[in-house]
Amino acid sequence: MGSPFTMTLANIYMYEWEQSLIQHQQIRNELYDRYIDDIFMTSNESIENIKALLDQANEKDPNIRINYMIHESVEFLDVLIENVEGKLTTPVFRKPAAEPYIHPYTSDHPRHIHSNTINTALLRGIRICSDVHTFDHERLKIEMALLLNGYPPKFIKRMVALEQLMLMQDEIEQSQQIRAVADWDQEKLNEMNERKNWAQKQLNDFESTPTTEQDHLVEDEIEQLRQIDAVQKIQQEKRM
Repeated sequence: MGSPFTMTLANIYMYEWEQSLIQHQQIRNELYDRYIDDIFMTSNESIENIKALLDQANEKDPNIRINYMIHESVEFLDVLIENVEGKLTTPVFRKPAAEPYIHPYTSDHPRHIHSNTINTALLRGIRICSDVHTFDHERLKIEMALLLNGYPPKFIKRMVALEQLMLMQDEIEQSQQIRAVADWDQEKLNEMNERKNWAQKQLNDFESTPTTEQDHLVEDEIEQLRQIDAVQKIQQEKRM
């Protein structure tokens, strides 16, 4: 299995090995990222120049070989990076052989474990997806996987609405801390508010519909909703 310190030593060596590539990318305002033995780079140079650069890097150490792929669409870890008319888009990447298996709803676990399963999947999609349209496709894939693993449709819709509302609220608050509302990109602001309003409407519909004891929100989720409502009221009062 090797020493636990092996990874640290390898990263120290690779840090020195990759300096020429890092400097090459920085001079040209391009991206360079590495995670263990996976490397991602962007470039506007010709394919011949890119191959020459990588072949030169291959000559540094006979024990380190780069098997590269140059394309307008590449996979890096769990991200699919696509060059669409000069703009990078990033949906979630899944291997073709990967099956949509997640924590089954029928397993004998506390209900908050299943809620956290949905929360984690949505948070991953929000962090990776580069725009709302891409995230909507990822959300549909998540919902399909949940259905295949026995999650009730009503539980899925309620938790998706709750998590989206909370995540969008966090994003709005973080953006407000970075810059004033007047300096925001109006289109993005409207987009976030529309999604927040949609999620709030979904939650209001669920609360007005009779549910079984199993479908009721747990106490901490209800408290989270109350806190969000309180924050929204305070923000509205400040704007007035």
